[in-house]
Amino acid sequence: MRAKELNQVIFRQLVIYYICPFAGAVLLSGGIVGFISHNFVKYSGIQAPSWSYFGLALLLFGGVYLIYFIATYIEFKRNIMSAQKTPELE
Repeated sequence: MRAKELNQVIFRQLVIYYICPFAGAVLLSGGIVGFISHNFVKYSGIQAPSWSYFGLALLLFGGVYLIYFIATYIEFKRNIMSAQKTPELE
């Protein structure tokens, strides 16, 4: 397998591995935020910008998650490349 193909396979695998939990968490927490926000306004009458807080938290968490993804991708590539260079010991 060529290096370009290997990099694409690693990237796709990590994207799927990281996107699934992130998307699930966003959908679940978005629903909860919407429900709680609606009930808060309904019972208290106070308008609160809950979606802007959710968006800010999502942006911050997404930034940290992206840094973690990039670090994992680089380290994973480094491990694969070093394993290809060293002969197997038997």
